[in-house]
Amino acid sequence: MRPVLALFFVLLLAGMAFSSLPARDIPYGQAGEGTLDAVVEPASAQPEARTGNADVLALVNLPSDSGPVTLMLAERTDGGWHVLNNVGTLTQSSTVKFSVAVAYDGKTSDVRHYALIGRTDDGTLMAKEFPLALDWSIYEVSMRKAITNANVLLVPLLSMGLIVLVIALFELAFVHRRRGTGTTGPGQGVGAASVEGAGGEEENSEGVVTSVFFPVARQTPASELIADIMLNPAFIVFELACIGLFAMLMLTYGIALLGEETGTRLFFITGIGSLFVPLMYTALAWLSDIYERKPLRFIIACFVWGGFAAVLAFLFNSLLALVLKAYSEDAAQSGVLAAAVVLGSAVVAPVIEETTKALGLLILSGHRRFAGIIDGLIYGFIIGVGFSFVENWFYFMGRASLFEPWLSGWSDFITYRLLFNSLAHGAFTAACGAFMGYFKSRPHLARYTTAAFLPGLLIAVALHSLFNVSAMLDEIAIYAVRIPVFVFNPLMVAVLAVALMLVFYLAMIEERKKVVWGIRQV
Repeated sequence: MRPVLALFFVLLLAGMAFSSLPARDIPYGQAGEGTLDAVVEPASAQPEARTGNADVLALVNLPSDSGPVTLMLAERTDGGWHVLNNVGTLTQSSTVKFSVAVAYDGKTSDVRHYALIGRTDDGTLMAKEFPLALDWSIYEVSMRKAITNANVLLVPLLSMGLIVLVIALFELAFVHRRRGTGTTGPGQGVGAASVEGAGGEEENSEGVVTSVFFPVARQTPASELIADIMLNPAFIVFELACIGLFAMLMLTYGIALLGEETGTRLFFITGIGSLFVPLMYTALAWLSDIYERKPLRFIIACFVWGGFAAVLAFLFNSLLALVLKAYSEDAAQSGVLAAAVVLGSAVVAPVIEETTKALGLLILSGHRRFAGIIDGLIYGFIIGVGFSFVENWFYFMGRASLFEPWLSGWSDFITYRLLFNSLAHGAFTAACGAFMGYFKSRPHLARYTTAAFLPGLLIAVALHSLFNVSAMLDEIAIYAVRIPVFVFNPLMVAVLAVALMLVFYLAMIEERKKVVWGIRQV
């Protein structure tokens, strides 16, 4: 009986305590606005960080017959007053010092409205409304200095790295040409240059820099002529022009958000940063095939197509967003909007993005140099990382804001997307390319290579969908445990990377057998 009575009294005390707590939201006009006699100062603050506290003094004069008064700090919202915290309890007129927590929201000057709300024992409310003018100019200047320092240090370093990387790639291309035009050394078997018969000279000549602008002329089937359109420098220039127009839109957005100087600097630093890791992934992919170096014009065409595919995907996704927005009001009322967002991220976006990327593989599969699993892996991977270059650039500019916690938030976001998302996008399209390459490498299946595009695309879409779902699971887990640590998304990327390397390793073993026995299919 005693435990039951003890529990009853605990619940009774908890109920009394809960009933004494102030309502968190008070409708405007019901807080007794203007009935609390108080003088509040100062009316302004100049925070120096993204978040901070503005110290406020208030001289509160209480009526002699009011009794104890509980003071609460409230912020004005659209519907009334939202109680932030208790300031204290007064039994007589006195001066009260309290702090107002503020956070930067993108405006240099801002005026926010608060109120001191007094609550007597009988529940009567008295309120004194006061404005708080915030000047964030000091914080913005410090952030612009941080951007300038990053611009001065990172842009030259990244630019030098890109220049060195490009020089190394061109040097390797010329070294490969010298080796390709020489004789086959002892112990090398019948490498690619010697087993291709009359076509060997053409294959070697396509692996050098000059082939970017002067492709080898020969009689080709219609499918290869279509592939040559994608490889044509004029079409590559057209794709680059489309990417450039999209970049100008990003620059305009950055200038509108952050001003001309800061927006322009961020545009260049995010652009170079977005290009650096995908270009390194591209170089690794190009150098990975030790038996037959892929033509540079193929590498360039695939990378540029990936960026062009990102622009196409952005256009399709934007059109879909406009359609969704037209029905968003009714959808929000019916509870369908949240489901539509999840469906769009898990299904629609992967379908659009992987289709635009894989179209490049479909076009390229008609070329004689698209001959096997390794070709599909490399070309698909490079298309994927080219896509990630433009997509990451767009996301970095979209997240570029002075109110972001720079070192711990925005920079972490950039690093995460550069390393993980770039690799993931490459793996998605590489899976489709490997599937098509498998068909192309088998004489009895080669004629079905085009038909293999659809199941290969479904594989890429499925992987992309799982990747997006894993990101959602990370967000849910972070929200639940309040610890910003990603688990599911990086784990899936690691599994994708291991699977990609395993498939590539097995394909290289098969390639080695073909080279040794002189039956390399071209």
